[in-house]
Amino acid sequence: MPEFRSGRRNNSGPRQQVQRNARRSLRWICPCIAFLLLGNQLLTATVVAGPVGSGRSNVPTTAVTRLRYQLELQGTLIVSEGSSTARYPLQGSSEFQFLQHAELGASDASGQIRAARQFSVAHAETVVGRDHRIQTQLPGQSTLIHVYQDRQQMIQLSPSVRLTRPQVDLLQFPCDPLPVTGLMDAGLLDGQGNLQVGQRWDVPGTLLPLLSGLDFCSDHAGDCVVRKIAGGVAEIAFQFECDGGIMGSASEIEVQGTLQYVADSRFVSSLQAELREKRSSGVISPGLDVTATIRWSAEKQSGETRPALPAAELPAASQQLLTLQTPWDLAMVISREWHVYREESDLMILRRLQSGALAGQLNLKRLPPLGVGEEPDEQKFLGDVTEQVASRGGAVMGSRVLRTAAGWRVHRVEAGMSVKSTQAEESAAGSGSQAAISDRVQFSYCLCTAPGGEQYSLVFSSLSSREESSGSEIEAVLQTLVLR
Repeated sequence: MPEFRSGRRNNSGPRQQVQRNARRSLRWICPCIAFLLLGNQLLTATVVAGPVGSGRSNVPTTAVTRLRYQLELQGTLIVSEGSSTARYPLQGSSEFQFLQHAELGASDASGQIRAARQFSVAHAETVVGRDHRIQTQLPGQSTLIHVYQDRQQMIQLSPSVRLTRPQVDLLQFPCDPLPVTGLMDAGLLDGQGNLQVGQRWDVPGTLLPLLSGLDFCSDHAGDCVVRKIAGGVAEIAFQFECDGGIMGSASEIEVQGTLQYVADSRFVSSLQAELREKRSSGVISPGLDVTATIRWSAEKQSGETRPALPAAELPAASQQLLTLQTPWDLAMVISREWHVYREESDLMILRRLQSGALAGQLNLKRLPPLGVGEEPDEQKFLGDVTEQVASRGGAVMGSRVLRTAAGWRVHRVEAGMSVKSTQAEESAAGSGSQAAISDRVQFSYCLCTAPGGEQYSLVFSSLSSREESSGSEIEAVLQTLVLR
């Protein structure tokens, strides 16, 4: 029976190991940190004598731009297994080219951004160790991406197919042009609508997670300054540092860069920046000590065929689900809270994050297929689960067989066990605290048999105090099982 351990952000090998942890690092490496949007509007501006000024609008505006984004990364990937630590050299690069049609909120409100991006290039490559190479790209059927803002998070969807986790992670990149616009917005507000050489303003704290890619910033500082203004173009230097968390890991980030604000074109035309991150090992990601060089440029477009804006409202949660494709033929539909933690020839482990804490785990294992006319031995399966759970002080709470619409036979066994004191605290908090608390681990063991006799084991586990989903959600996942 798989061991379940949970955790939250902690602020304080062999070739297969390299491969597994390289995949776990793809959120940073391809191209490295979360692609998030800020509800700030594109700026309108005109060239005036002396300073660069801004004529501001209180209605949403739309803009079409063609962008090219490049990132180069190098550093070290740090793998901690028990008391041992291994360090591997890490190099990566990514490139994106896309046509963007965006609507951004009014200047006197927080606004909600919605955008459509038509990608012509979306590619990342990573080299871990001496020669382990990982390449990721957006497939042809997914080059049109709809982008929504949900509070300070970015929701990216393909209107035609469900994205996979690697595809979603590929599209997440730091210093994205849209949140960068927020730097200028803060400066124009601070300067009463004008920019003067030498003018300085603080980077808003609410903007830092969006620029850095962190889930939250607990401590931060940063500012922007107008270096020069020439020909209606303002050069802005910016720098910030923040401590916070991402994907259940503690992280320290420093960013320095410059951007060009073109007044007569009314937008930020380019950016160059260097980002340094030190990240501790966490429940999903290995440790990182990396430096990324970021460059992007943008051109206003007019008269060109543009991707249509998505609907104004954020799609329902059911439309935001992802496709999980296992190393075998098995596929299913899962929540975006699930992340691949480990992937081997016959075993795959996913972990679920909720509010930055580990709330659940899913172990998938390929089993030997049944012979012609052979039926699954459900009594043996129930007996094996009962024995395993009892050996750890737990008990089976129920067992039933269900049929999916696609003809799968699923024998589902529910079990539970209590955990106490330091075991529960360490599981819940990822620390060595000795607080005397108790919790209960819930298990759902599923023996899944396809119509053709293929068999797989799915084991869902969660801490009762962490898990926000219900048994009906597990059943919804089981109903999507398919072989591809």
